[in-house]
Amino acid sequence: MATQITTQDVYNATGVEDGASLMKAIRNSSSQLFQAHVPLPNADNVQQVGQGLTRLDFVQNEFIATLVDRIGKVVIKYKSFNNPLSMFKRGDFPLGRTIEEIWVDIAEEHTFDPDASVTNVFRQEKPDVLARFHEINREGYYKQTIQEAWLEKAFTSWDKFSEFVAGVMNAIYAADEIGEFEYMKLLITNYYNKELFKEIVVGEINATNVKPFVQTVKGTSNMIEFPSREYNAAGVMQSTQKGSQYVIIDALTDAAMDTEVLASAFNMDKVTFLGHKIVIDKFHDPNIVAVMVDAEWFMVYDKLYKMTSLYNPEGLYWNYWLHHHQLLSTSQFSNAIAFVREGSVPVESVEFAATTSDLVVGAEATTNITFNPTTASNQNGGVYSTNESVATVELVTQDGSVTGVKVTAVGVGQALVVFKSTSGGKETTLLVTVTTDPETTV
Repeated sequence: MATQITTQDVYNATGVEDGASLMKAIRNSSSQLFQAHVPLPNADNVQQVGQGLTRLDFVQNEFIATLVDRIGKVVIKYKSFNNPLSMFKRGDFPLGRTIEEIWVDIAEEHTFDPDASVTNVFRQEKPDVLARFHEINREGYYKQTIQEAWLEKAFTSWDKFSEFVAGVMNAIYAADEIGEFEYMKLLITNYYNKELFKEIVVGEINATNVKPFVQTVKGTSNMIEFPSREYNAAGVMQSTQKGSQYVIIDALTDAAMDTEVLASAFNMDKVTFLGHKIVIDKFHDPNIVAVMVDAEWFMVYDKLYKMTSLYNPEGLYWNYWLHHHQLLSTSQFSNAIAFVREGSVPVESVEFAATTSDLVVGAEATTNITFNPTTASNQNGGVYSTNESVATVELVTQDGSVTGVKVTAVGVGQALVVFKSTSGGKETTLLVTVTTDPETTV
């Protein structure tokens, strides 16, 4: 997945040809005081540059700050396209923490009626407007250390210096890139777990039965070119033309397929289609073979991408950080289809084993939950208490599925415990009444 940043990547990103030119670019970006202590780099004075740079603490600190804050960001941004899903990123996030996504559905047809026109002419026809809100949900950072001794070794030759710069970038670049990739794959998983994809069962794909799969993909590709409410979770009238259709497929399934055959399913030549087929290592849910999404389905924005550094004079090292804040979401207004090995069984209803529970302060009790049907594929969900000063709640799970809710009585009163299934959003409630223990009451 993540490839290492090479010295050539550093050169390409900063527009230089060698280590001396790279150091010259750093020097040119630094203060006049820095330049007064560090000679202008050339092919033969690497050690003199290193001596000037390491002689004074403030010069070292400015060098690391320039390297990390300016050069580092340029290099990492240059190399950040190895995330195979990064093409779906929407760019930088606007002001605030929330994006409102609005969809205005098509107008309703009316039957012509001359008599009714007298009374209807001034009647308002309000559009069917739907809205979804997306909020920043990734605020992470990566931290690494640069030892002072490493800096001294870096200036034994310009090649060593270039390797040092590439090593500094690699320490956090790979982690951030892989992290973003996994988060974007989780968007697919979460959408699938909530049963928001249009699901199409294709079975296990191998070299012998790949043709029916390609035919199914082709038929689906053709269908979503026409306006329909069937292929998006919001049920709005939507269509996706070939140029905006993307297939995300796992590596093993892709290996069993002929790219030219799949390209023909999209009425594209092989070269064009390669930009519309994205191969990933695997989906988090092994039941997913591939997904077909509209180019607008992913909603991924960068809110903050910043590198900073700080010197620890006691430990003789620098810590540096890459902060990456993002909004990671998906659009329920966009067409999105999951091709799966086995069809999922949706949750029709959920039930607590009892409708009420009487507890005394300090007591705990677990009430089982039943999913109907019992063969439902996704037996998970969330739970909350309407009054946490009376009762707190915690899910009880077994083998990755919810089996019940543990209720802890905190204070006297009543609270409603609400469980909502991930699949289908089905709800069930439990009324908890908490009293004092008569034996401890004075």
